[in-house]
Amino acid sequence: MRIAIPVWGERVSPVFDTASQLLVVDHDGLEETARLRLELGDGSLTDRLERLRGSHPQVLLCGAISRRLVDWLDNAGIEVIPFLAGNIDELLVAFHENRLSDPQFTMPGCCSRKRWRRGRFRNSRTGD
Repeated sequence: MRIAIPVWGERVSPVFDTASQLLVVDHDGLEETARLRLELGDGSLTDRLERLRGSHPQVLLCGAISRRLVDWLDNAGIEVIPFLAGNIDELLVAFHENRLSDPQFTMPGCCSRKRWRRGRFRNSRTGD
């Protein structure tokens, strides 16, 4: 599986739309097999999308992201898991252990009552 994460240092970049670097990680189900950092540059959102798509990820783990980019990525067949924060290595472990819902990986001030589910928000209390 190929996972992409917009990064700032060793942490998830707070906003994908303005991130300057992308970490691309290959994982074979048991261990990480490759890791590559790519420059996203200062281009338009379309340029960023093409750079991301060119790295061929199946999943994008990110902080905040514009709705327009989520729609584009969804149409490109890339699963987006947004509103994440934290250390990259810890986040990758949590992803593989299906623990991204742990509070330590939630962006501060985000999603207190809502959770992201398959391309849309759901109210965690009512399921709507």
